[in-house]
Amino acid sequence: KADVAGFSGNGVRWVGDGRVAIVSDDVLGVWDAATGKALVDRRDARGGAAVSPDGRTAFLAQGKTIRILDVASGKVVGEGTASDAISGGDFLPGGRRLLTVDPTDGV
Repeated sequence: KADVAGFSGNGVRWVGDGRVAIVSDDVLGVWDAATGKALVDRRDARGGAAVSPDGRTAFLAQGKTIRILDVASGKVVGEGTASDAISGGDFLPGGRRLLTVDPTDGV
């Protein structure tokens, strides 16, 4: 279990060029490991969070709502609604598609 910059979670991942570290477990924290600058500070995920393989894009699930974030700015750049509450997910290789899971129907 990791506890970094006030984030506590079960997943720590290095992505992209190795400068960005991610902690996610119903929270999404992204920072530049070289400078320590926080890029994204979201503690409102309720259905999971993940970062694309290149480290540029992240997703944050909140119930049925899926938000796509630009990691560099931390701003929401896309939003969608699932048919049921999201319980997890991740980007597929290539980072252009997102696979989500809900507790009722699965993938």
